[in-house]
Amino acid sequence: MKKEEKKSENSQEDSSFKSYMEEIFYFLPLSLCIIDLNGVIKETNYAFLKMTGYKKEEIIGEGVSFFLAGEEIEPFLDAAKEQGSVEKDKLRISNKEGETIPVKIFMRSCSCSSEKGEECFFVSFFDMWEVETKEKELQRTRRKMKEKMREMGKINRLTVGRELKMVELKEKIKDLEEEIEKYKKEKEGQKEKKES
Repeated sequence: MKKEEKKSENSQEDSSFKSYMEEIFYFLPLSLCIIDLNGVIKETNYAFLKMTGYKKEEIIGEGVSFFLAGEEIEPFLDAAKEQGSVEKDKLRISNKEGETIPVKIFMRSCSCSSEKGEECFFVSFFDMWEVETKEKELQRTRRKMKEKMREMGKINRLTVGRELKMVELKEKIKDLEEEIEKYKKEKEGQKEKKES
């Protein structure tokens, strides 16, 4: 095989592989974007667009601070440049409607797929909304459980108190019955003495 044919074949394989990787990137269920060293968005995937509500043409070329809700991106970018990768919890991004979404961000330095091979970052966003919602539900459930436990404690104290009173009253009744029986026997004894 000639060198030119082999080059052409490798080029086709590279092109096919690149196309395949672009499709995977676009359809991954995790929200992803590629940003440059200045934090400008170069590429996004479908999950990212769905989460933010933006169209691709509205977001490409914008800085990530465009949708970060009052967050500073520079320290995050600097840390990713120094360390190669970085993650941050409890960040909030704004969607197109202006609602804030709690996310965990993972950022990793990479060489972009351009011919220049310029440095850029893969950024993935893990939507924490469901996690936060479940945590809030759990806290509400815990509060309700504590309230129910307090109510049960009150009922238990009342019930135990009532039971103790009942036992006490039964003992008094028993004592009274014994006294009445004694009294009856004394009366009968006196009656028999009178008759005899």
